Amino acid sequence: MRNETKRNIEESYENIKLYLNDPSCTAELIEMCDSCEAYCGSNHDYSECKDRMCFKMYLAFNYLDLINGY
Repeated sequence: MRNETKRNIEESYENIKLYLNDPSCTAELIEMCDSCEAYCGSNHDYSECKDRMCFKMYLAFNYLDLINGY
């Protein structure tokens, strides 16, 4: 993965980490994680998922959504 991409994903994570346990803000993430063996419900610690490809894809989507919103 390119350094710029890694930085963008980290920026996305920093922008959303305060909202990760708010179901109204992360409906797509909850739907995606619902079938994951590591997911443990509404108190799930998403920092444990930072290295999972599915979570990185979600962060990349979130980053694109953020950038395209400007």
